[in-house]
Amino acid sequence: MVYDVAITKGTVTFTFQEGDVNSVHSTISSEPDENIMPISGPMSNQNYDFNGVTKNIEVKGVLTDAAATRCSGTGAPTITSKIMQKLWLESLADGNQSAMTFTSNYEVYSVEGSGSTAIADADSNYNATYPAAIVATTVFVISMGFDEQGGDVNTIPFTMTLRVSS
Repeated sequence: MVYDVAITKGTVTFTFQEGDVNSVHSTISSEPDENIMPISGPMSNQNYDFNGVTKNIEVKGVLTDAAATRCSGTGAPTITSKIMQKLWLESLADGNQSAMTFTSNYEVYSVEGSGSTAIADADSNYNATYPAAIVATTVFVISMGFDEQGGDVNTIPFTMTLRVSS
């Protein structure tokens, strides 16, 4: 189980109930475009043009009824039932695709562009320097799926795929 998973949109933060998120999986993919340029050398001379790099975060878990509201912040609604949680999450893909901030234990930060950023590691008491800017993980919804399982009325399994923006 993954704890402390939250999505913030505007001034409202939705925090998943402890135990509701089973996994947070991130995947970074580069998009190379291979070109063969025989005029610049042998026929097998390959040149690569990179279209960019994408990072997706996949969140899997189950929604369950909560004793306290899952939302906090200015203007936050009171959301406790699994059905209301499902509707709130679905509303994130509202067509406008406003940026959201995603946090979990290990997805607090993401890289952006170039530069140099130092982050202090409290465990090792060492400053790690990265060859990129480190920013809050800002995401957009790529896909979201909910499963109704016959006989189980206590949970709504879900899978969300989020694209990290830079």
